[in-house]
Amino acid sequence: MRRFLSLPLALTALALSLAACGGDKDTPAPSPTPPPPAPTETAQPTPTPFAQTVAGLALAPDETAWLRIVNASPELSRVSVYLDDLLVVAALRPGDYQQSPQKVPAGDRVLRIAPTDDKSAPALLEAPVSLPARSTQVLVLAGRAGDHQLIVASEDTSPLPKATARLRVINALPDAGTLTVQDGQRTLLSALAFGEVSEALTLAEKGHDLALLAGDAALAEFEFYGLARYAYTIVLFPAPEASAEPGGVARVELRSRVEDEAQVRVMHASPDLPPVDVYLDAVSLAENVAYRTASVWTTQRAATYQLRLLPAEEPDAAPILVKQIALRADETVSLVLLGTQDRLRVTAVTEDLSPTPVNATRLLFVNAAPDVISVRVSTYSGEVPGLRSVPFGAASHPLVYPAGISAFVIETGSADSPREIDRLPERNWQAGTAYAVIITNMPDAPPVVLETETGVGDTMLAAEGVVPLESAPPSASGWGPGARVFAIRLVNALTDEAPVDLLADGVPIFESVSPYSATAYYDLGASPDHLEIRQSANGTVLFSDAISLPPAPEGTYLTLYVYRDSQTVRFEAATERALQVPDGYALLRVFHAAPGAPALRVLRAPSPAPTPTPSPAPPASPGAPTPTAPLPETSLPAGEKEEIGPVPDILLDSIDFRLIVDPALVPAGTHELHIVERVSAREVGALTVTLAPRTAYELLLLPDASGQGVRAVLVAHRR
Repeated sequence: MRRFLSLPLALTALALSLAACGGDKDTPAPSPTPPPPAPTETAQPTPTPFAQTVAGLALAPDETAWLRIVNASPELSRVSVYLDDLLVVAALRPGDYQQSPQKVPAGDRVLRIAPTDDKSAPALLEAPVSLPARSTQVLVLAGRAGDHQLIVASEDTSPLPKATARLRVINALPDAGTLTVQDGQRTLLSALAFGEVSEALTLAEKGHDLALLAGDAALAEFEFYGLARYAYTIVLFPAPEASAEPGGVARVELRSRVEDEAQVRVMHASPDLPPVDVYLDAVSLAENVAYRTASVWTTQRAATYQLRLLPAEEPDAAPILVKQIALRADETVSLVLLGTQDRLRVTAVTEDLSPTPVNATRLLFVNAAPDVISVRVSTYSGEVPGLRSVPFGAASHPLVYPAGISAFVIETGSADSPREIDRLPERNWQAGTAYAVIITNMPDAPPVVLETETGVGDTMLAAEGVVPLESAPPSASGWGPGARVFAIRLVNALTDEAPVDLLADGVPIFESVSPYSATAYYDLGASPDHLEIRQSANGTVLFSDAISLPPAPEGTYLTLYVYRDSQTVRFEAATERALQVPDGYALLRVFHAAPGAPALRVLRAPSPAPTPTPSPAPPASPGAPTPTAPLPETSLPAGEKEEIGPVPDILLDSIDFRLIVDPALVPAGTHELHIVERVSAREVGALTVTLAPRTAYELLLLPDASGQGVRAVLVAHRR
């Protein structure tokens, strides 16, 4: 299998320096950028970008198209390409391509390919092409001698979601049959025949190891690094130096920056300004916007515009105001018109329309009250934490606020002698909604409240702030059975290799719980008096006894570990705590259920390639344990040479049999764990684990089959 890598920058610079002249690039449709840095690994010679083009054309945007030409035929050596009688590119060798789009006349044209070194020779290929105005086309010269053809693909530079790239593949391999493209054993494209252009794929940004298959046979593999918000076109064609071998594959990778978008609306808060029509350049943004009203959200291309305010329904009138406005990618902006007409101004207020926590809303306050220098917003109970005074023409930061019924008072003046200027009556502020409150100080009218539905996300508002939903108490986060609960979950740490059932006060609670697995929570309502554990297959009772579980305050959640002490089945209970798991970390708790083993340690093997600086400590949270530090350095006797190397981390120390260790925060990722005896340091078990971020795990230390070692099993915490 052959691996083909990205283009070296040196070849790019060389090809560009050979360019005779470039096309006029005043307003290209995509925004091309240099190719990504080449890997250090070397490979066969890669296709060469080529930029020898015709002189710049004086064309209006509506008369202009953009194109790139790729020579993907190993038998088209040094050819010139013409659109009608216009020379587009000369001396194009196999594997050469135009790195940047070139401006050409739009419309229906005839593309002609002719030998560069023999102007009297007949054309090698003539084909009609349609070049719509403002579009960007990729024209691929493909095929073998006597059977050349033109493959036409349109570049799609429409907007993309965050952290994604777009990929299209062109099959210019005449001898390979239909192609399949896989990414990590996952099929992205299939049945792509010669001359076809694939559908556009949206992939996560960054690296992908792509495999190319012809039928069931592996043909090639290559690395694709997709930068976020870029559209890529990959052309697969026969490698020029291996044109006689059908298996030789080369590729050209073209990329263009996609268009960015922003959301924008207009809010009219100027008391003496009549209704207005609002334009961004020549585009109508809103019509007939009156005082204390707002337009709907619209999506606009991220760019710098000339904002114009005109009297409503008077398109030929002189503008009331002209102002330059910049809309940035992914920004959500309310353009607030405020002040009196003789001192009219526009304030761009950035809003947060991301999903709210499940139990909170999002509030933003805008001070559009004329002649009011600043305002303070409070409730009847006092100040709102995190909400500062808002100067005129400004907005507060978006405030995450508990959902529910609340009223607000708006005051100005000093804290010692406040003056109320507005009041917002009680209303139900709902989760999944963002509110913009426009303070206008209009007599007998409350502030204007603009609502935007956002939906709820995977967070909740807790005492310490916004926390991930999965690390919040079940009763508060919504995934548990309720607030007044006594809920339990079962971890089967028995080594019998047989599923079990759990009964509480004679009622089946969990059935067929496999060894080394855990259940989700079950709400008992109150602490049970009797527990019974049976083998699921034959009903054999393994444990049956009256029990005394911890007191059941409101919202009690317990994990029951069922294990074997010699021949006796027992259980241990651990009370769940509301711990915030920071982003990039997982939570690991260990239960020692190996009766023949002494006190144990869990060590994490050092990274094979340690970084020069240590990982940053996770943010502190109330009651949360701190990630463990590496072992301290020890002094050596005189004359001994110190071996410098990475030192393992002690994740959990002094774990005695039947002990449930407090959870530890561990960086998410893959770790090699070693189980060693606390005193002798003898290793008795090891495993490699992959911990997902913001996820809780149980590490069970169980006796192995020999009875001499320890078997470590990782169990994910089910919600």
